[in-house]
Amino acid sequence: MTTKKNYAWPVTAVSKVVYDCFNNAIKKIKENNQNKNIVVFGAGIRGTLFSMMLEEAGIKDFVFSDNNEKKCGGYINEYPIIPLDEVLINIENKVIFITVENGRAICSQLSKYGLVENKQFFLLDPNLYSHYIKEFKKNDKIDVLTLGDCGLTHISLLDNNKLNLDDLLREGLSSYSCKVLGMHGMGMRAFYNILCAQLHMGIKLKYVIMLVNFDTFTGKQHYLPRSQHSELIKRIAEISKLDSKEMVEYVKITEERFNSFHIEFASTSDSKTNKSNTNALYMKMNYMYKLKPDNEGIVYLTKILDLVKEKNISPILFIPPVNYMRGEQYFGTEFYKAYDANCILLKQIIKKKGFDILDLSYTLLDCEFADVNSADECANYIGRQKICEEIINYFEKKGNSDSYD
Repeated sequence: MTTKKNYAWPVTAVSKVVYDCFNNAIKKIKENNQNKNIVVFGAGIRGTLFSMMLEEAGIKDFVFSDNNEKKCGGYINEYPIIPLDEVLINIENKVIFITVENGRAICSQLSKYGLVENKQFFLLDPNLYSHYIKEFKKNDKIDVLTLGDCGLTHISLLDNNKLNLDDLLREGLSSYSCKVLGMHGMGMRAFYNILCAQLHMGIKLKYVIMLVNFDTFTGKQHYLPRSQHSELIKRIAEISKLDSKEMVEYVKITEERFNSFHIEFASTSDSKTNKSNTNALYMKMNYMYKLKPDNEGIVYLTKILDLVKEKNISPILFIPPVNYMRGEQYFGTEFYKAYDANCILLKQIIKKKGFDILDLSYTLLDCEFADVNSADECANYIGRQKICEEIINYFEKKGNSDSYD
């Protein structure tokens, strides 16, 4: 007998913008309950998240659907994944919520079957790119630009306080004019081109705060389709009117990588043992690989440092906390040896460029991450407060030692 596969993802943290979007949808479901059967279209990360939020709201009568035929017949936790053909049977008694990122193509697909948007199906689009572009286009006097990934934007699903690190940094640096640009999966090549675009727009920065996240330096991270944000990079190039050889090439590369198939990080499975194995694999892939100086992320980190030195911009670099307690649980002292070796190499490279970096690797306890057993680097509210305090203190020391004309 073949065991059906669980395609649920180990979701412990979520973008605050995505959380708000999904939460608003769930409120409307509860307010406008018409006894329709709910279908969550998209058996992936966001689908898993939406199902968890539905459960939290007391809604447990729903199924999944997905265009990936291999997933049909499996499930997300206890919720089955059924093919679209089955969803279309008695469709008048169902309502579909599209949770996938860039889900407009799914809307077109459903419309071809005669389904009506905002009546029979709804696209849960948090408009992440619109939020990002709105911030990117701010062209007033900007003192501080912050660049980062989900460490800036995400909150824990267990949080009562929903201020993310983006919010906390703005509060802590309220005496400065700040711009915060955070997007999941982004790494150094994206940051370099975004920084070039901002400078090309005539923005004169004093500081760049940048999250230096180890998982973006792995040999595979910068190839993953979900890390490309091709449409966003294209819009950034258009808005900034930056047509440098580097930016033109990067726009093309993100399109090519987005359209290429690469295996994403695996889904969870049923048993706690297998879940532990999944977390261990995540830790090993993202923190225990051997960092090499010719890695794309390192190359572009050095280009960023050269650029800020040329423009007399002070970089505030920080390594975010790692859940070292989980690393030790899975790998013992081998975790520290591999991880610390990467930290040392990174610091040496940065020091050669005449800069230093705030190392927050061992700042948080496991209970201060998004989930106590999480291998993910995202912190909960208490953890984010500690991270913010460390960054602000470091920033103030740097500010007191820097001078500008």
